[in-house]
Amino acid sequence: MSSSDFRQIAIRTEAGKAERLFRAAVSAFCSLTRPSRREIAQLEDLTLPLFDEVSVESRRYVAAALSECEYAPTALVRRLAEEPVEIAAPLLTRSNALSDIDLIALIGRHGLPHARAIARRKELNPTIADLIRALERPTLVKTRPPETVTKLTPKSEPVAKAD
Repeated sequence: MSSSDFRQIAIRTEAGKAERLFRAAVSAFCSLTRPSRREIAQLEDLTLPLFDEVSVESRRYVAAALSECEYAPTALVRRLAEEPVEIAAPLLTRSNALSDIDLIALIGRHGLPHARAIARRKELNPTIADLIRALERPTLVKTRPPETVTKLTPKSEPVAKAD
């Protein structure tokens, strides 16, 4: 896709412009064999402001496309990873842009659904794998039975009789 293609998308005023621009920018980026830092930053600058305006389907498409992209923009990947697992799953299972710390934080914020997707990663850090297994099969924590508390009844004091 050339810059004139992006200009044509930007010139159009009908509904769906943000949608088309979001998808087209990511598609063009993914076709680059080795994007520069500047190109990565440009993609983030273009897509992040559009994020809330695009449909779930476009987010799902972009997550799938970026999951295969070796040099995916980290901020965009992190934003997509915060989405429900139906959108984020391709990134959670394949993206190199998510560090181990990112994965642990995602599990902490989103729980089991994200954890199950992360568990499908190749070469998953063993500590993260252990965390996911613990979430999958939580063991009951044994607590000691409550100690019996002797109830003290207040002693009734003899009531002085008035003469």
